[in-house]
Amino acid sequence: MKRTMNQIPRCTRILLLICMIVCLALSACSISDSSKSFSDSSSSICTSSSNEEMSEDKKQSYMNEVMIFTDSMVHTKVTSDDFMRGIARIAERYGVTNWEFFKETYIAIGMGLKHAGVKEDQIDTLPILEGMTGPRTTMKQYIMEGYKS
Repeated sequence: MKRTMNQIPRCTRILLLICMIVCLALSACSISDSSKSFSDSSSSICTSSSNEEMSEDKKQSYMNEVMIFTDSMVHTKVTSDDFMRGIARIAERYGVTNWEFFKETYIAIGMGLKHAGVKEDQIDTLPILEGMTGPRTTMKQYIMEGYKS
């Protein structure tokens, strides 16, 4: 019997998404600190070469739009999938490749959470961030960096 994506449990879909992100990270990033353990390196965020070439003005505009988008979505009933699709559309407009591995994306999300008035202890429970805010993820570290800036 063929299953559709809606028939696959949400936690399984999230686990698949995380596995895909880790695989992309491992294939797209070079690990510069060989002393890190495999688990640390598999959750690292890198910047692709095309994102490194982005002008500071364009990077700031991208981050501002991600911040505003996050602020506007945080108190709605959108799913994390919908939220990530919105971020992907913004990234596409700015030519940001591999936005999932672009630390400025997560810093801007954190800034948007702060701007929206989200309390720090609520961040891990926000539905739009499901799968992004595990206790030891690099994404969470960058979100918190943006939140505290």
